[in-house]
Amino acid sequence: MNFFLAAISVPFSGVLVRYRANYAPKGIQLDGEPASTNGPDVRGYFAMMKRVYKLEGWAGLYKGLMPVLITPIIGLLFGLSISFALLKATLPSLPTPVSQVLFILFSSIIINIPLSIIINRAICTPYVLPYFSLKTAFGVLLTPTERHRPWNLYLTPGLIFANFLTAFIVFFTKVIFVIAMSAIPLDKVGFDPLFLSISLGAVIMLFSSALISPLQVMAMRLTLQRNHGKKIKEESDGQPQTQDEQAAKLELKAYSLDVDVMGFRDELDPYTSLYNCFIRVKQEEGWRVFYRAFWVTVLLQIGVVLTTPTGQI
Repeated sequence: MNFFLAAISVPFSGVLVRYRANYAPKGIQLDGEPASTNGPDVRGYFAMMKRVYKLEGWAGLYKGLMPVLITPIIGLLFGLSISFALLKATLPSLPTPVSQVLFILFSSIIINIPLSIIINRAICTPYVLPYFSLKTAFGVLLTPTERHRPWNLYLTPGLIFANFLTAFIVFFTKVIFVIAMSAIPLDKVGFDPLFLSISLGAVIMLFSSALISPLQVMAMRLTLQRNHGKKIKEESDGQPQTQDEQAAKLELKAYSLDVDVMGFRDELDPYTSLYNCFIRVKQEEGWRVFYRAFWVTVLLQIGVVLTTPTGQI
């Protein structure tokens, strides 16, 4: 079942990742002319899908399939057991509802951070990775620092904070919707309860989507940001440092030799925090980048509102 779900979802989620992560800084604006774009100027989700298929074919659309398939296994074996042990040791006195919320949040962070990094990098890499050689794949997707000290994945500047804020807004959206619906006397307002529920849900959904979309875009950018040592020389003597150098050492082929599907930011000039990421994206690419494929976020938030019982949080 997981394979069939992945076979359907991976092409669409992969296009979404590349569209939102595409680095296309604005060029110099001449008098009387619109500003040019230095990088692939892909205007729309389906334009990116067409571009991926044209340059990389079906293989490109299914990049990231293997890590997606093994995600449930990794989550079951490692993430939940580790998070449960830590919560049991550190949060024994908290009320049960609070413990459950923290347990879910903590588990999602422990599991989601490394897996989202690996999956998003596997999707965006321009190189053909072997399906059944983890050593080779990790050799390209992770820096020597990340392979030798994997906890550095959790130290990616701003990534945990972005995930926490997103989870908090989603949870807060459900709380606000429940409180609002419980506080309104439906039998006295003079409106059809269904109409009122839909209208209120739409307002809350659009507001939360406007907050979540920039966080999702920045989180995707941050997952692609490779963690090096404090100084590049610390990576290890003679070891390749950048993705291109690692791929060259492993003699991996690129999907397209002439044109890249998406633009990449210089990995040696990283974002230093979530705020720094926000400022630099806004300055370099413009605020519209934060709302790429905004409709996807809206659809997801519709699901959040529709699955929220109005009688309880």
